[in-house]
Amino acid sequence: MSNKTLNLTINEEDLKPILVTALQAFLTRQMSALETCGKNINSSLATNNSQSIFESLKELLTSYNKASEEVINLSVLIDELNPSSPDTEVVENLPDLLENSSGVY
Repeated sequence: MSNKTLNLTINEEDLKPILVTALQAFLTRQMSALETCGKNINSSLATNNSQSIFESLKELLTSYNKASEEVINLSVLIDELNPSSPDTEVVENLPDLLENSSGVY
């Protein structure tokens, strides 16, 4: 798996379709990798060769590590789905405020 870092400006409406496409591609890759790893593990178990079994399990763990890295990379897009929160803070009305000379509490 090779990664490409991009810095681009897109229309806000395009964000979700891009994320959906990226997630679908990710899931397709992972399903294929897991299928391949499962077949390799089954073949290794049939040979009763411990070294081969360990290598197949290592391949499975490597696949999970790559998936984890890819999810971390996709999290940037996922985070962008949330609208940004304003920088203002809501202050509660406090009953113990005193009225000033202009009639304002």
